[in-house]
Amino acid sequence: MAFDQSTITVPAGASVTVNFTNNDTSIPHSFAVYQVLSGGQRREIFTGRTITGPDSTVYNFVAPVAAGDYFFECYVHPLQISGKFIVVP
Repeated sequence: MAFDQSTITVPAGASVTVNFTNNDTSIPHSFAVYQVLSGGQRREIFTGRTITGPDSTVYNFVAPVAAGDYFFECYVHPLQISGKFIVVP
């Protein structure tokens, strides 16, 4: 899957829309946003449904109200698809 977005920046508490296209034939991908907590644990902010390509979907969720650095990834393939999800005041 070609992923062309390494950083997503949104305002705190904003409604977020992610237009997600999976062009990989017969391979599942997803989109999820997490916060890294102290001790290295992570807290789920949003997890969208997995889609098997070729297909597309729209994910809608509300950004955290706390500004800071979060991250996104494909929870099926986190080493191949991931990036920064930055929440600004």
